Parts: sequence; C-alpha cells; structure tokens
Amino acid sequence: QLLNDFQTAIDDVSAQAQVKQGEVKLASSPSMLSSVLPRIVRNFRDTNPNIRFSMREESAGNIEKSVMQGDVDFGLGGNHSDQADLTYSPLLTDQYGIVSMEAESNSDWSDLLAQKMIWLSSDTGIRSELEKLFAEHRPSLSLDEIELEVSSPSALAAMVSSGLGRSIIPALAASTPAFAQLNFTLLDKPKLMRTIYLIKRRGRTLSPASQRFIKILRSGLATTGLMQGIEVCE
Repeated sequence: QLLNDFQTAIDDVSAQAQVKQGEVKLASSPSMLSSVLPRIVRNFRDTNPNIRFSMREESAGNIEKSVMQGDVDFGLGGNHSDQADLTYSPLLTDQYGIVSMEAESNSDWSDLLAQKMIWLSSDTGIRSELEKLFAEHRPSLSLDEIELEVSSPSALAAMVSSGLGRSIIPALAASTPAFAQLNFTLLDKPKLMRTIYLIKRRGRTLSPASQRFIKILRSGLATTGLMQGIEVCE
C-alpha cells in the first residue's frame, strides 16, 4: 500500500508538471462562452498562468465539425446531429422561457406563440433544438410562419429591447450579459429542457492541459450560482 501511495504521489506531480504549459482549444455555444466560461477560465488561469486558451464561439453544427476535424480539443454545446465519431457527455440542462421587456404572467406556450415573436435563425442550435422539441412534445405548434428572425443572441436581445416582440430562449442564454436588462420567465406548459454536452472525438486522448481544465470545469459548474431553470448534470 505504501508503494502504491508513493507511486500515486509521483504520478500526481508528473501530471501537474505536464499542465504547467500547453494549450486548451475549445469550441463553445455563445451562452456557455458568455455566462459560464469567463469565471471558470479566470480561476483556472490563476493557478495555471502559462496555459494558453483558444476559444471559438460556434453554432451547434460547427462545434461538432470543429471537434471532428481536430481544430479544437473538445466542444461545449448541444447534440446537433448525434455524430457516431463523437461522444456526448451531459454537463447541464436548462429550461426554456420567454424573454421580454416586461414581466410575463403567462407560462403557456400556445398563448405566447400567438403574439409578436422574434426567433433565432434556423442555423442556430437553439432554433434547431426548439423545432425538435415542438415536433416531439407539441406537434400542433409550428415555426413555419416567422416574420422576424436574427442569427445571434446579442441581436435577438437588441430586437426585444427595442420593443419589436418577445422571444423564447433557454435559461443559460438568458443569463448572459446581453439579456441582463430584460425579463425572463420560465415556461412550464409544457416544461421543455435542452442539454449542454461536453463533446469529444471518439478515441482521442486529450492533452494534459485540456484534461485538467475539463476537471476544473465540472467542479466549477457544481459550485457556480446558476440562475433558476439551470441544473448541473451528475
């Protein structure tokens, strides 16, 4: 047992030495990059100042593509196309809600969709996820007749702030700085959720720096004060 403990201590020292330098390359959804990652990356760099970071903001499909092509070590986003060459490990779930200029008292999807709505475009992960959820849980609801759509969450926030209408987004997106001055009300009729995954290429061994960061990321999520509607996966 003493020899095993000694070897474990040597391995730990060796692993720490390997992460003193290196690079973490990741692709992330806009909501993860704007809300969760800044604090966790800052805390990581406080103890690992020589680790370089390259962080890409990408749509769900491009996150998967970047991981498959080896452009990044891993991705943080939705399961857009369930690629066989990728692994998807759940990190957190968040509930959909209505974002508007004034507080909402109605939490029923059907009533809200009859009002003036602004949507993210079909190439975004949030929109494609919504379409899947509608098809599974509310086939009577449709996003076919859309009058106004934008391609980024920041543009969506600006449109809602101008009084053009309301929008439906997940809680993690609502927690980003772009939506700080708007009201967010969770929708529970029905309660629909999305999942954010850690996405890796199957069979690929990550660098010691990336492995270390993922460990810190998971522990950081567990201790972060997340807004209502966001839950960390076990």
